[in-house]
Amino acid sequence: MNELKPCPFCGWHEVGIYPHDAIPACGAAACRKCHAQGPARPLAKDALAAWNRRADPGGQSCVVCAVELDGSCEAYCQDCVPAEEVGDE
Repeated sequence: MNELKPCPFCGWHEVGIYPHDAIPACGAAACRKCHAQGPARPLAKDALAAWNRRADPGGQSCVVCAVELDGSCEAYCQDCVPAEEVGDE
């Protein structure tokens, strides 16, 4: 595994390994568009592996009725959204 995956936040493909902002002795993968930065690692190969590791997108379900969600960041399905979270339409 020598290729960096696209940014998980903006989808941009221009990602590289750079010195970490807060820990100069370590490197981290970073997106050149949105500047998202992966975890600091002492070795470039470990920074690459940390960036490429992704959470399992499957299995997310509504916190009320447990119906499977479409992968968005929402915690509720459309039928269970609390009234205070529904915007004026």
